[in-house]
Amino acid sequence: MRDIGKFRRSVVAFGVSASARLRAYGRERWWERRRERWREYGMLALIVALSAFLNLYRLTDNGLGNVYYSTAVRSMSLNWRNWFYVSFDPGGFVSVDKPPLALWIQVASVQLLGYSSFSLLLPEALAGILSVVVLWCI
Repeated sequence: MRDIGKFRRSVVAFGVSASARLRAYGRERWWERRRERWREYGMLALIVALSAFLNLYRLTDNGLGNVYYSTAVRSMSLNWRNWFYVSFDPGGFVSVDKPPLALWIQVASVQLLGYSSFSLLLPEALAGILSVVVLWCI
């Protein structure tokens, strides 16, 4: 108890109450935390930009990727029946053995950008960029 009394007397002796001093210390710490948080966001932005560059640079040099699945995406983009059944051939007879979600995302990209190697490989590149952000959040 004596130590607290001495602290109060010393604070009052300086002309600043203890609560005012604690409020000022809290504001200072808040500003430091905010500055540190923006520094972290800046570093995240740099890492995401590097990931985007590495994922998107010369993306079309890979050609169509796997020709079997790119042909399936082209067939799926022709009509809704092939899209629903994940059909490889335009007649809708042979289906692909891969889960359909990745191919459906590629079909959406092909519908928006046209059938090209860039539109086929863009969803995977964007998934690679997004994985960096998800890993940072974890």
